[in-house]
Amino acid sequence: MEIRSPIRTEDNFKLILKDNSLYIENYKRIISLEDDSIILKNEKNKVVITGNNLKIKRILEKELLVVGEIFKIEVQHD
Repeated sequence: MEIRSPIRTEDNFKLILKDNSLYIENYKRIISLEDDSIILKNEKNKVVITGNNLKIKRILEKELLVVGEIFKIEVQHD
């Protein structure tokens, strides 16, 4: 099992990758949801997750759990 350190930004946006699961905290909205990519927005950034068979397994007001074969996580500054 591989656990990576959390990625945090100045606005308390947090990403934690563990195996084939990505925990996301303090997102604002989902821009796009496809089988091979998910695009999210927070206060200052856009997050692009690419992979295979991506699904949102849990969704709460400020939290998401994405599962699937995750290839890349890119934080784009607006």
